[in-house]
Amino acid sequence: MEIVRDIEGYQGEPCAVTVGLFDGVHVGHQHLLMRLKQESSIRGLKSVVVTLHPHPRVVLSKGNDRVGLLTTLEQRLKYIEALGIDRCIVLPFTREFSDLTAREFMREYLRERIGAKMLLLGYNHRFGSDTLEGEDYIRVGREEGIIVERGEQFVLGDGEKVSSSLIRNYLSEGSVERARELLGHPYMFAGRVCHGDAIGRELGYRTANLEVSESQMTPGDGVYAGLARAGGKVVRCVVNIGRRPTVGGPDHRVEAHLIDWEGELYDEEVWIMLTDRLRSERKFDDRERLREQIGHDIEVSLEKISLESEMKLKTWFEFC
Repeated sequence: MEIVRDIEGYQGEPCAVTVGLFDGVHVGHQHLLMRLKQESSIRGLKSVVVTLHPHPRVVLSKGNDRVGLLTTLEQRLKYIEALGIDRCIVLPFTREFSDLTAREFMREYLRERIGAKMLLLGYNHRFGSDTLEGEDYIRVGREEGIIVERGEQFVLGDGEKVSSSLIRNYLSEGSVERARELLGHPYMFAGRVCHGDAIGRELGYRTANLEVSESQMTPGDGVYAGLARAGGKVVRCVVNIGRRPTVGGPDHRVEAHLIDWEGELYDEEVWIMLTDRLRSERKFDDRERLREQIGHDIEVSLEKISLESEMKLKTWFEFC
């Protein structure tokens, strides 16, 4: 897939295009992008995805609106590429860009620069400072020489309607299993290993204290089973997210015990894949009780992620 990061001076060829943030590239996004491929093939056009970066809320907020992204930009691009899209254009989102009307965006960007002949919109996607209604996009597109069609909302077999915000809600609740169903892939995030207070070492279970970017979605407090990629290797892990009520401390932490890992990780980037929520955080009577529980958590984690499933899951790290 060709990736265009600088549109200045870019002159595209006739294409079918869709526009959006596509955070998570969840099963609804995947359904839309597969339809884009079909439409472009039928019409003899290139398939083009236009994605925005950074998130509009980051640019337009007053500093107190934490987004919690499901994917980094690079993850997003890799997921889109895996779907067989011909080209992805990354448009920088700025305050000036947000002032464009829908017509100005269609004319100046989609038609004149990108070469759009057909625009496929997500079922509820809107763009432009004038926030048009659905039929208005079709009318403006027709006047600008672009065929506009609206995709249908993607609904799971159980009737749940998929959206990035719904996935964030599930992750906030700690339901990484349900989030994975809606994403179509495991949820993964990265953190840089920083120095902690060595309590894990004292308990006999060394942990990597992860500094996670504020722009990334961190699941709700609890203990999770998963996989970790560090130093070019993938191992099973147990992750604690929360405030560690037994050992105290006011700060919120993400700590990962990498099972069968040897070596130092300070200042290294570690990618975490969460597969199962094991339990809630709880306060134990003493550190010995906590140590016993950690041992039990590791046993359960190993049961949850067999060596066979580990081999299948680790392939998803290619998208990090």
